Amino acid sequence: MNYTNPFKYINVGGVMDEYNLKLNSEKDELATENLLTGDYGAGEEFSISKLVNTAVLKVINARAVEMKEGYWNCITLPSGETKRVYISDTRKIFIGAVESLNFLLKKEISRSLTMQEAIKEFEQNKRELFKKYSVPKTRVSGTKIFILSDKYIPELDEQIPVKVIQQGRYGDETKTYIEYNSGVYNYNHKQYWDGLIKLYDLLQENLIAMILSPSCNSFSRAKGFGGK
Repeated sequence: MNYTNPFKYINVGGVMDEYNLKLNSEKDELATENLLTGDYGAGEEFSISKLVNTAVLKVINARAVEMKEGYWNCITLPSGETKRVYISDTRKIFIGAVESLNFLLKKEISRSLTMQEAIKEFEQNKRELFKKYSVPKTRVSGTKIFILSDKYIPELDEQIPVKVIQQGRYGDETKTYIEYNSGVYNYNHKQYWDGLIKLYDLLQENLIAMILSPSCNSFSRAKGFGGK
């Protein structure tokens, strides 16, 4: 099996000769093999147990803050200048952390029928949530709005095109134009993301419960899980 490791040619802290490059490359390939086959041994320089331990901590820390969308903020620099900075979307950070943990536990999940069923239910609920709150994409051409078959979840306060028809005194059309209204689908946005966070809360709960289960012996202090 061939693997592509993006880190294998990075040299940190010194000159790397041809021998060390080859040696590190072999170690990286072994680490990747361990990740894919579920070798959680603590004796390896690359310990999956330690990675899972770190991933669990990231999930806990990501969920410990308020779940809110990303936004732009203005800060004043010591020089007196103002600078626009983007405040990261904490919901996406949390979801990304749970997805990473889920990936690291793929092998362990394959050994648990209970967890496999939980993952299937999670995916099904996620599809239903999207179906419930998604809206059709649109395309504007002149004064016409075309409704497309693809659907998506609108951003908060997204500008949505609306066709406006002005009528004269006798009901005849005098002018047609397109205007953009903000926040038309804010309800969909909020309900979808609130629901998605609840689904990922349940997923992280199930993943951590599996790790701590007596039937799961892949993670222990002896194998690098939980720290000292």
